[in-house]
Amino acid sequence: MKNFIYKNKIFYSANKGFTLIELSVVLVIIGLLALVLIPNLSNFGKEDIKYFSRKFDGMFQYLYAEATIQRTNFYFNIDINKKKYWVTTGKVDVENKTVEMINYTDDFVKAEYVIPESVTIEDIDTVANGKVSEGKVIVAFYPEGFVDPVTIHLKNKEEEEITLLVLPLTGDIKVYDGYKEFTYKRE
Repeated sequence: MKNFIYKNKIFYSANKGFTLIELSVVLVIIGLLALVLIPNLSNFGKEDIKYFSRKFDGMFQYLYAEATIQRTNFYFNIDINKKKYWVTTGKVDVENKTVEMINYTDDFVKAEYVIPESVTIEDIDTVANGKVSEGKVIVAFYPEGFVDPVTIHLKNKEEEEITLLVLPLTGDIKVYDGYKEFTYKRE
């Protein structure tokens, strides 16, 4: 035991280490954390693909609402090859009968998003273009409260697949495990 004096007061200091009980408690806590974390690490890729599908769902619901509130078309653009997606809106030139696509950003929508490396878009099936596995795909959101019907097939590095079905009347996305195909009436 060492003594030291500070401002005319004597303090006593005991040089004690950790007791066996304290060390055991710390080891038990570390063991419990390992039990919880290690199994979840094996699901890392699957959680990444589910997180990504939730991001798509949130974005689709937001664009559905914005299109009806602002009474204008919004377009969800996906570049499968570059693994990027972004939002545009159309500026209509009535005289020339053209539509200029303008990138759309606000407090919720960034200029561009990158698809995670662990997620691959296998293909996107739309009424207008059929099944597309490379290049660009555009999903339109209309002011009347309608979205182009679309099915998106995602895969992660572990070859697990998820199917996203966009519901055209609500803008919601239904998520299915595995690769599911839906038929659209093409005119």
